[in-house]
Amino acid sequence: MNGTRRFSELPRFPVAVGPPSEAGALIPVLDSGDLLLRSPISDQLDYRFGGNIASLLIFDIDVSYVVGSVEVLVPASRWKPVDAAVEAPRCPSGVLTVPADAPETIVEGRTPRFCWNRPHSQLLIEIEPCTPNTQWVALSERCYALINDSFLAGLLVNP
Repeated sequence: MNGTRRFSELPRFPVAVGPPSEAGALIPVLDSGDLLLRSPISDQLDYRFGGNIASLLIFDIDVSYVVGSVEVLVPASRWKPVDAAVEAPRCPSGVLTVPADAPETIVEGRTPRFCWNRPHSQLLIEIEPCTPNTQWVALSERCYALINDSFLAGLLVNP
């Protein structure tokens, strides 16, 4: 592995933003009420690496370190209803890449909040609170990533 560790346990999930690519244009898919964010070409990608946050969000990462899919392992019945919708600002398009030094990354120190705004059919996965400096990235027309200081802060999905 050329000195690279196989597994790495981190307190936060490191991400960088790459140029738009079909491999990382995450499209929300509802399967029996459960959420999956998947690349439109996911069946063509070679997922070599992975990551997870509190064993609740599973990230499949391709050979170029682009996040190609995210499985949400929280049933729809356990999402917390919220009244306030989140308005995504105008933001650049891009993909999430994982610049970790290990091909498998586990984040145990964070437990995401899973929020559902029914009137707006909006889903928010909050890993850490937004700040005035939170960066937004459009991963597709209906999916956004929120990034705090090069760490993933959340995902906003408009199914």
